[in-house]
Amino acid sequence: MCGIVGYWALTRNDLPDEVMDRFTDSMAHRGPDSRGVWRNRKLGLSFGNRRLAGIDLSDRGRQPMSYAEGRYWINYNGTVYNYLEVREELKAKGHRFQSDTDTEVILAAYVEWGPKCQYKLNGDFAFAIWDEKEQTLFISRDQFGLKPFYYIATKDVFAFASELKAFLQIPSLDTSFNEDLVAETLTNINGLEGTDLTLLKQVKRLPGGHSLTMKPGQPPRIEQWWKTVDHLVEVPKKFDDQVAEFRELFFDSCRLRLRSNRPIVTNLSGGLDSSSVTSVMATLRKEAGLAPAQQRAYVARFPGTNQDEFEYAKAVVDYHQITPVYLDINVDTVIGQVDELIWRYEDIFWVLPVGQWLILKEMHAREGLVVTLDGGGGDDMLSSLSFFILDEMQRSLFLRFNEQKFNALKKVVERMAGGNDAIRTDTWYLFKRMMWQTPLGRNYVVPFLSRFTPATPYYFLKHQPHHRQLFYEDMASQVPTLTGLNRAHYWWFHHTGVPTIAQTYDRSATSHGVEVRAPFMDHRLVSYAFSLPDDSKVGNGYNKRILREAMKGLMPEQVRLRTSKIGFSSPMEQWLQGPLRPWLLDAVSSQEFLSSPIWDGPKLRTYVQDSVQKGQWSNLPKIWPFVQAYYFMKLFKDRKVTA
Repeated sequence: MCGIVGYWALTRNDLPDEVMDRFTDSMAHRGPDSRGVWRNRKLGLSFGNRRLAGIDLSDRGRQPMSYAEGRYWINYNGTVYNYLEVREELKAKGHRFQSDTDTEVILAAYVEWGPKCQYKLNGDFAFAIWDEKEQTLFISRDQFGLKPFYYIATKDVFAFASELKAFLQIPSLDTSFNEDLVAETLTNINGLEGTDLTLLKQVKRLPGGHSLTMKPGQPPRIEQWWKTVDHLVEVPKKFDDQVAEFRELFFDSCRLRLRSNRPIVTNLSGGLDSSSVTSVMATLRKEAGLAPAQQRAYVARFPGTNQDEFEYAKAVVDYHQITPVYLDINVDTVIGQVDELIWRYEDIFWVLPVGQWLILKEMHAREGLVVTLDGGGGDDMLSSLSFFILDEMQRSLFLRFNEQKFNALKKVVERMAGGNDAIRTDTWYLFKRMMWQTPLGRNYVVPFLSRFTPATPYYFLKHQPHHRQLFYEDMASQVPTLTGLNRAHYWWFHHTGVPTIAQTYDRSATSHGVEVRAPFMDHRLVSYAFSLPDDSKVGNGYNKRILREAMKGLMPEQVRLRTSKIGFSSPMEQWLQGPLRPWLLDAVSSQEFLSSPIWDGPKLRTYVQDSVQKGQWSNLPKIWPFVQAYYFMKLFKDRKVTA
């Protein structure tokens, strides 16, 4: 894993050495182990790399790395987990290697197969390869965009980086904000990350599953190389056979992600997904004859809040006799660092991800550089999100008149209510909900009514967004070959929810020199999951049905058959009511917040003050995105290098 930057002076002078060094070292937190800069001064092309070593810890893994006597140069962030298999295939074709890195395997794969090498790689990656002979820059981002890649392309310059903040180090680059897009993002936070847009006017994002090719004198050519719907597989008709295949893929995904020359731990929330990853890791270690106590699981606790899942995590720990590290997540420990967290996350989210931040920080402090396996992606591809099941209930009852399926889904979703708010399933509520989701309701009625009540962010905006530039749930009809339930989760997985969540995990981990690996995000497993019929994922009274069956005998039954759903989030209501309240009141009363051209600052301040005075604490979390947007924009403007 690394922080990468690049700069190509197309028509103007190249960057001075000190500016290129500053550009590179802005990513030092992503790669504390080594740094490297490669410059082709004739072309004005430069690569900068800050490396976090995980495979081949020697200097042979330093980047930027060359291949074929300097013809090819790579700048790479990520991990290719099947690099040993690809390496052997390339050796059989005559390639020779100087290191044991996955980096060199990518280079040789590109030499052998060109852009088609992307299909050979199983991992999380964003890389740029320069071919000196062909004068071609080729850039690729993994199937689901787990590793970030941002770029600026003008007639004068092409620049790229792993994070937006890196561009602040180059005075000539435009890093001003797109205020209309900020406003739209406040109304649709999950809609930004899956697009090619960012909140900065001139900076774009290379979406997951896309590549970019450039030659001198030509604009960037972007192509989508991966679309999961084109890689669906034929699954067995019998559910038991589906379970066996799913289990085999899941085990292999975990096995590949245990390849590391650094310590490996797991994040264990107590939910089914993280418990499954932890349990498979324990099973694989047992098969290898390794002592259970040497496996460590980090468990976040939220004492006194509805986010605490300690009892379930402890059950998994006791079942496998592994070593737990219990961490009480208390916002008091970062109360003086909220600005720094917002700076690191450099985006707008529903919550402040303190839990992720602290648990990954503690891993680094206790273990040094570590790799952690995480359960991310399981909910999102196995149709276990309650709001999508409610959508299917609406379709079943009001459009298909299938009362039997409606009742079956109702049983599943009602059992999911747990630490989170209760889930409503009454007919009148679902009917109203469906009406709001129609194009008329979503595009006109809800925004219009929201101008008169603080029910949604529209109420606080000075001007409504001029255009729909982001991804919205109603666009899911663009995947017509899938069932309604699969289609909704497909859209969430590729364009809205998962890209947003993945960004928070990337920033949380790389801020502390930790690498997060998510076995559920293996492209083979994702393709298999979206090929399954609905009742293999939501059926027999359970969500994530196939995973529960695949894990039978591998974890405690109280966890495997647990139906309540909490999710690893932050108890913002309690925090804003308590330790974050003074900070919140100061923020909404600042002159810059009050005079924002995007939102109505006085209206927001009055809303917060009235809510505090009346003790209506549940009102406060909804305005958090405005506060985060304010600080995000302020920090970027204040820290821009001007000379």
